[in-house]
Amino acid sequence: MNDFSPTEIHFARFFSILFHPLLVPVLGFSCLLFFPGHPAIMLPTSYKWLLIALIFISTAVIPGLVIRIMKWLHIAFPSELVGQNREGFSFIVVLICYYFTYKLLQRLGLDGYITSLLMGFTATLFILTLTRLQWNISLHAAAAGSLFSALASFTFANTLYEGFLLLPLLLICGIVASSRLILHKNSPAQVYAGLLTGIMVNPVLYFLLT
Repeated sequence: MNDFSPTEIHFARFFSILFHPLLVPVLGFSCLLFFPGHPAIMLPTSYKWLLIALIFISTAVIPGLVIRIMKWLHIAFPSELVGQNREGFSFIVVLICYYFTYKLLQRLGLDGYITSLLMGFTATLFILTLTRLQWNISLHAAAAGSLFSALASFTFANTLYEGFLLLPLLLICGIVASSRLILHKNSPAQVYAGLLTGIMVNPVLYFLLT
């Protein structure tokens, strides 16, 4: 029995789509490129939008299309595999796309703050790929937590005073977590585990890579 109203369910679905894990990296890069105090703020606006488009294509469009095509052609999705085991193939596709995007950003000469952000998302997804074989940790919650911790790490490492800008991201974490619970996609423990995974991985990589 669902204890939530249709309106709450519609909002939960909307936010689950808006902050889909495939879209979170481009949201993170967009925030960082326009973040007060980051060197990228001095880049021409047209160049920043070009970077955002590049990241969107390589981390969302390409993996999304590849996964759809593989499912449509029944490639690498054996029928005897179900649930989380089948999702593992999708995660591998996304991991490969993330890694090549990371190398591309390095070749473009972007600073460590930007490349470490993508590496944080990659490491978080890798951990979830391993753990979800046994336990359905919330990927949405992990992505939201990773987004928050990545920008928080940059803020505190550079002693910026725009910490209040992180409050909307913290609110987003709560909204995404609540949405997954409302839709009964994950248990509270799975949502909390996802948030903690995303929050903990990024700061470590941030200080190692920058």
